[in-house]
Amino acid sequence: MGPNGLVGALWRRRLLALVVLVAVLALSLWVAARTPRAYTSVGVLHATAAASTPVDLAELARTARDAGVVDAVRRDLADDAGVNRSPQALRDAIEAAPTADGLRLGVTDRDPEVAALATRLLMDAVQVQGPAPAPVRYTVADLPRVPPTYDRPGSGPVLVTGLLLGLLLACGLALLRDRRATTVDDAAVAEELAGAPLLGHVRLRGDLTDLPALTRGTVDSDDFVRLGEALATQVGDAPSGIVVVAGLGGVETHVWVGANLAVELARRGREVLLVDGRLSCPVGPDGPDGPGLSEVLDGASLDDALVPGPVHGLSVLPARRSESPADSRVLVPPDATAAATVTASPPREASREAPDERDLGPVLDRAASRFDVVLVLPPPGEPAAQARSYTEGASVLLTVPEGAVRGARLRRYAEDIRTTGVRLLGVVLVGGPATGVR
Repeated sequence: MGPNGLVGALWRRRLLALVVLVAVLALSLWVAARTPRAYTSVGVLHATAAASTPVDLAELARTARDAGVVDAVRRDLADDAGVNRSPQALRDAIEAAPTADGLRLGVTDRDPEVAALATRLLMDAVQVQGPAPAPVRYTVADLPRVPPTYDRPGSGPVLVTGLLLGLLLACGLALLRDRRATTVDDAAVAEELAGAPLLGHVRLRGDLTDLPALTRGTVDSDDFVRLGEALATQVGDAPSGIVVVAGLGGVETHVWVGANLAVELARRGREVLLVDGRLSCPVGPDGPDGPGLSEVLDGASLDDALVPGPVHGLSVLPARRSESPADSRVLVPPDATAAATVTASPPREASREAPDERDLGPVLDRAASRFDVVLVLPPPGEPAAQARSYTEGASVLLTVPEGAVRGARLRRYAEDIRTTGVRLLGVVLVGGPATGVR
């Protein structure tokens, strides 16, 4: 996901991100308030050798943590202030570091007054028990004082850490929520989720039987003019002219897009074949009386199954011979005299029978050798990745109903297509009445 996609997801889920960030900051403040404070008192002790032998300040610093010194400080704390600290806790609280001519000593404690008293007692114990090869004269250069403020934990680091964690968590949850809940209703979102260019954004203003591509000069037909230009460029780079027009969303908008796209490409002077590959779906009484794709797969002649389309250069290969009653209509030529071919509305329901698994590859290969572009309409719900099973080199054009498909589903669908090695030419966003989110 690019920077623009991240910003867009955060903006769409800004309330969730803000709630998470505020909650983490509040938790950070609570933790900072509940964490015990630690106070450190420091004193400086100068050590000068009475003889010519120098004082080993490093050895003197190590002496500050010796068991004898620690026990002496513990006893004096208990006697003078009634404070009990364990040997290990006191040893860990002691700081001792050599300076230019002495020793810097300190003790950290949760009570500032105990910290100052323990530091004074430590300085006394080091003077009494500190090793020296010769007499040493000690001078207190800086008396330990009661620290006015605690030195850890500081509220600044806690808040900064909480802010960073809150930002990371808010971004992560916002992106996760956005991926799972966002519906595809924007061109930029569709491109980003599919990882493919948006070739067109068309509007379905009537029903699925309308063919706006037949009427030039209208707003709706102009949408398909631009889509035809974009697809013609993409198909020119494809290894073959076979394009599977697949769809998401549960409504056969891909059939409507495929039919109008076939008309537009034929108007551009291409020889186009529109193949209805929905073999397992029922065909209405207005379907073809002659053979269709199903019969061609069983050995019928391809030429006998082709039906002229409504414009010059367009032929249609229907799914099969009409045999089951249904109120449906097809891609019809303007004079309404040619055979009906591709059902568009109402949407066909998938057959309860097992999907037809016959190999379309040989038929599509023969068609591709005769036509410039072969558009294939797969059955409802069939994964577009099965385009590879149709024929080698087929590409996929994916239609997505606006606001009816979740972003996560589109992303998975596009990834499935690429996993099989099939080229995803692009996405067509179809605007129109909502049909329910899937």
